[in-house]
Amino acid sequence: MQEIPGFLEVLNDEELDQFSDILSKIIDGMYQEIKAADPTWFNKMHQIQSHYLSKMFHDGEKE
Repeated sequence: MQEIPGFLEVLNDEELDQFSDILSKIIDGMYQEIKAADPTWFNKMHQIQSHYLSKMFHDGEKE
């Protein structure tokens, strides 16, 4: 389980949920701008991230 950084401890659970929703919207908007600007770059980046996460979570598993 991850610990909440000290500077976020001033927020209650409802505020943390709101903050998380806001950050998600900002990040989604940024990805949409990147995708619109250069779809090829976005697809390559997505493939790299998918490969990295897949390897990170499934490394050592037998097929």
